[in-house]
Parts: sequence; structure tokens; C-alpha cells
Amino acid sequence: MIEGIDFFKMFADNLVSCVIAYLLLKFFIEVMRKKLLGDSELEKQNLEKNAQILSSLTNLSTKTDSNHRNMESCLGKTTDVLDKISNNQTKLCTLIESVDRRINGRGK
Repeated sequence: MIEGIDFFKMFADNLVSCVIAYLLLKFFIEVMRKKLLGDSELEKQNLEKNAQILSSLTNLSTKTDSNHRNMESCLGKTTDVLDKISNNQTKLCTLIESVDRRINGRGK
């Protein structure tokens, strides 16, 4: 049983060492990339990324404006439907009152 625990500890120690080595290698590669490319190339890459972000934001803004217009159109249609319902309810009430008066007039 102790051999299994020792094996696990050795495996964990090696795994931690590999992760640290990977992070250090990644860091040194990034440092070398910056030195090799120079500041102007990094600025160019940053500008390209910023242009992509701006394009994405512009597309998002366009879609938001389109959705806002669709919502306003829908609200306008809803208002029209509610007005028609109100008018029909008024007509129905008038009709019921008229029928009620006729029924009451005949009963006398």
C-alpha cells in the first residue's frame, strides 16, 4: 500500500514540475516573441485586434437598433389592436343597451 502512495506522490511531484516548466516556457516564448517582433509589430497586431472589436461592436449596435425598431413596430401594432378592441367593446355595450331597452319597452 505504501508503494501506491509513494507512486502517487512521485506522480504528483512530476506533474507539478511539468506544469511549472510549461508556464516558464510559455513566458519565455512570449518574451522572445516581443523582442523579435518589436514594438511596431505589436502595435500593428493590437490595432488589428481593436479593429476587429470595433467591427463586432458596430455589428452588435446595428442588430440592437434593428431589434429596437422591430419592438417599436410591434408596440404600434399592439396599440392599434387595443384601440380596435376598445371600439368593438363600445359598440357591443351600445348594442346590449339597445337590446335591453327594446326588451324592457316590450315588457310594459
